[in-house]
Amino acid sequence: MPGRVLLFADVYPALSMPQADAGNLRVLEQRAAVRGLAVRSVTVEPGDPLPIADLYQVAGAADEDLPELARRLADDGTLAGAVAGGAVLLAMDAGLKVAGRTFRDPGGDEHDGLGLLDVRSSLGSFADGPVVGMPRFAPGLPGLAGFESHRGRSILGPGAVPFARLAVGTGNGGVPATDGAVAGRVIGTYVHGPLLAWNPALADHLLGMLVGAPLAALADEPSYAADVRAQRTAEARRALEKRRR
Repeated sequence: MPGRVLLFADVYPALSMPQADAGNLRVLEQRAAVRGLAVRSVTVEPGDPLPIADLYQVAGAADEDLPELARRLADDGTLAGAVAGGAVLLAMDAGLKVAGRTFRDPGGDEHDGLGLLDVRSSLGSFADGPVVGMPRFAPGLPGLAGFESHRGRSILGPGAVPFARLAVGTGNGGVPATDGAVAGRVIGTYVHGPLLAWNPALADHLLGMLVGAPLAALADEPSYAADVRAQRTAEARRALEKRRR
């Protein structure tokens, strides 16, 4: 993409919980640079107008802050317009709930989301621990690994598909266990890690969406991905065994 600089925007991290999600943009920057793609990242603080970006990240926040997060994004209006124009949204945890149609706050009151995902979210018991699964929204992606720390419970409507089917983890809270939701260029998940550091093939998939063509794997990618999956799966199973004792 000669002369084209991809812009990544980390949206309101001051409202986010410290779950390493800023690392996702660092992974995208590094993997883009290896392929000769020019990128620039910006951090958008509450009160700042959102830029017109190619990719937005909206990460986790405390449950009581969700109505404020949703209000700021709706009032600004840029995010929904940019997604309609082809931007990618990576929405994690609070971002997933706010991107949906509705969500409930800790008092049980229902609030409107941005309507970018056909998802309705509420709150349940706390889920905290490893996540292992298989992405469902795109063929060819390898197994998913990460961790979750949330109370969210999400029900998908017909306009969205699960981000992943889980072997370990709570995710959306249903049976069978699935995590997150995807519709077009909006990807929502409860998985942290940071997500893209643990799942580099997913980072490449996002970059491929931005440039309009799949990216070839890096030379060490197959063995690296397999090692990460094996390590995280072993950690998850040890954690589950410990809880059962």
